[in-house]
Amino acid sequence: MKPRILLALLLVALCAGPLAAEQLPKDRCGDDETFIKCFNRFQQASPDQRVVTDNEVREKTANLNTKVAAKATSEGTPAAASSLRDTLSAFFSALDLGTVSNENETLTLKLNPEWLSIGPGNKLAGEVVLRDPQVSEPLLGMIPEEKRSTRKESLQGELGDFDDATYTLSYSRESGRFGRVFSMHRTLIDSLFSRALGATDTSERRTRTAVELLKAFPNILLDESKASLQKKNVELPPGYEDVLIAMAQSTRASLVAFQRFSAKNGLFLLGDLVNNQPQLMASVSFRKRDDLVGPDELKAEVSYEMGWANMNGLRRWLDDRKEVLSPPMLKNYLEARGWLADGNPTAALKNAPRLSFSLSYARREDYSVTLPDDNVSLAMDHSETISGSLGTGLYLKVDDMGKPVSRIDFKVMGEKVHGDPMRQDRLVATTSLSQTLTNGTTASLSLVWANKPEFLGEVDKELSARVGLKYSVDRKPAKP
Repeated sequence: MKPRILLALLLVALCAGPLAAEQLPKDRCGDDETFIKCFNRFQQASPDQRVVTDNEVREKTANLNTKVAAKATSEGTPAAASSLRDTLSAFFSALDLGTVSNENETLTLKLNPEWLSIGPGNKLAGEVVLRDPQVSEPLLGMIPEEKRSTRKESLQGELGDFDDATYTLSYSRESGRFGRVFSMHRTLIDSLFSRALGATDTSERRTRTAVELLKAFPNILLDESKASLQKKNVELPPGYEDVLIAMAQSTRASLVAFQRFSAKNGLFLLGDLVNNQPQLMASVSFRKRDDLVGPDELKAEVSYEMGWANMNGLRRWLDDRKEVLSPPMLKNYLEARGWLADGNPTAALKNAPRLSFSLSYARREDYSVTLPDDNVSLAMDHSETISGSLGTGLYLKVDDMGKPVSRIDFKVMGEKVHGDPMRQDRLVATTSLSQTLTNGTTASLSLVWANKPEFLGEVDKELSARVGLKYSVDRKPAKP
């Protein structure tokens, strides 16, 4: 048996957390139990010890990257499926140009990021959304009612697949300072965990034990069992099982010590610090429409979001003290900020307060369309809209497993309009409270204020002309 098999097993035991609670064998390996399984069962950490496993880290990283990407691209709206669109979809996928989705009568083409790369850390995303083009309602409203239905069908037939298309280019920053990507902090985190391993004296002792075992029993494979050896008429060497169990128990003790040391010093809170990193995103989109559909529109938006407890703060704290990251330094930092107490994360960290900001500019181009046969003409001057929002929010309660139970959010949105007599400046403030109930049901309550009654929107209870309440209960679908 090659040493790398057992050494890899030890590394898995070191990095992985406890499996589902299982009764450990009292003294020996089972007759049909492979020596690998026997080792794993004896080295399994106590069920009450929580460890972040490699799979959890990978899953969390993937989720964060997905969220960042989702915020960096437009959501897209509903497209149609004509034969041309079906052909375009197949062509796009066949050439590996990106991904395609076709639902709610909207065809969305997302370009492969590799085609738009401008260097590591600067992520670009391109998207084309093709909507089912519809004749403008204001234009139809000017046609005499007696022939409106016929003319709508006739005008609709003049529209093609690309007569209502939106082209979007989005940018997001991923670096040591921006973005919620673990790989950007790999060197710092690897160094920290290496120091933690050294402080608990695990890897070197395990390696020595593994080597001694391999020297003593070179002909026994870990994927064999007592029963399989008997079938091959191979006698289990005296002491093999004792050495295997002793090594597993030593591994277990070392792993528990590492878990406790890591939890005490806040090593497992690094995920929260990365998840709170600032996000900087920008996008530009252009909606090109046929005159029968409506005016062309241009929109640019930039947004920023951050959590208070993040990696940037940790790095600044270390730089100010001219220190390198180590378990004691991480603990000192977290305790100094009030995020760690007696080895446990405090409410100030669990509540994960966030601040968000966005600013956007939209321009509707000059628009003019004439239908000579109907003696109809519609024209609109260009208009511009500048809008912005400022918001903050935090979890009011998080359960023992880290799952959010209740959350409160505050948001103020303002909009300034130039050149459109049909629209007015608006200011809307919203306070929202959400609570997770039993069986995954979520209840929400929002208090909305608007500077003018028409901007209040749909509310369930109108408290005054400018203030209203909205509430809802979202029940988790029953499993089939």
